[in-house]
Amino acid sequence: MTLEQAELLHDYQSRFEGNPSVDNAYKLFRELNKHHMYLTVVKLYYKHEMEAQKKSSTNYSMMQSQFEYAKDHIQQGRMLKGDESSQAGGDKSFGEWPAMNTRAFAVRLMDLVFSVGLFVGFGYFMYRELEKQKGSN
Repeated sequence: MTLEQAELLHDYQSRFEGNPSVDNAYKLFRELNKHHMYLTVVKLYYKHEMEAQKKSSTNYSMMQSQFEYAKDHIQQGRMLKGDESSQAGGDKSFGEWPAMNTRAFAVRLMDLVFSVGLFVGFGYFMYRELEKQKGSN
């Protein structure tokens, strides 16, 4: 991010904090999305209850589209993170909380338990067969 971009972002943020209107939200959200700050867009949207703002505002639909854009990118990031985590572990990005991959962990744990069960069951079966052969000789 260049100095000019940082100053512009700071200016939009100051305007929005002073007056959280739909027009100021749209400008700030657009700039935050340009810099991949999607989670900040979602947090500000809910913090300032932007869904309750006047829908008749000229920039309401554009502000809403910036919010949806941020939500979509967070979701895509989580899906990509899920694919990468099985390969490389990865770091926590895109605002992902530790409990977000609970389902993937549970599936892997059940797979492990099933695999160990098969291995132990096969070993026990072979042990019994060998005991039968020893007993018949």
